[in-house]
This record gives sequence, C-alpha cells and structure tokens, in this order.
Amino acid sequence: MAALTVKEITAALLKADLTSDLAVAAGGGDTFTWGPTTVFMIVTGATGGQSVTATRQVTTVGSSQGVATLADVVESTSSDGLAILDTRPESFRDGSGNVNISYTAVVNMTVVPLKLAV
Repeated sequence: MAALTVKEITAALLKADLTSDLAVAAGGGDTFTWGPTTVFMIVTGATGGQSVTATRQVTTVGSSQGVATLADVVESTSSDGLAILDTRPESFRDGSGNVNISYTAVVNMTVVPLKLAV
C-alpha cells in the first residue's frame, strides 16, 4: 500500500486551473442547470464586500415531526477571495430545472458552476 501525500486545494490553485472557465458575473443575476453534485464558485478581485445569493425555490419542508423553513444561501465575498455556494439540495431547482443566483454588485467578480465528480 502506498502512502499518499495530501494536496492542499488553495484559492490560487483553483483560480489558476479554472481561469478559462470563469465567466463575469451578470448584473441581473445568473442561472445554471441544477444537479445533485453541482456547486457554485465565486472568485473576487480587489473588491470585496459583495453578497451572492442562491435562491431556494422550496422554502418549507414538513413531516409529522414538524415544519422547517429553508433560507436562501447568502455568501459575503472578500477581496481577492474565493467562495463556494452549496447548491446541491433540490430545493434550489426552479420549475425549469435551474438554480438562480443574484448579486448585490458584480465588481471584479467571476463565477462558474462546478459539477463534483462522485
């Protein structure tokens, strides 16, 4: 059995490897096809303090045990940062099968939905 070295995944590594796949965040928001292994990555430049929101389409779930309220997922960005929104729960999928993302601002922000290999 071989002893493997753990590779640290850093923001710089992800940015470098995904540069050609990143899209400029759209002022009116973005959408992408929902998938059970898809997350949403945000890369910011010198400007931080912007909020990115993934909107839930199902906001309550219930059972005989009670009802739970599901909130949208909001991520506040930092300067020269990287964030990942977990959009895998089916509650993010709209009637067309998409996830809807909105932004408070899109200055120096690029984004990409990523499908995780399982």
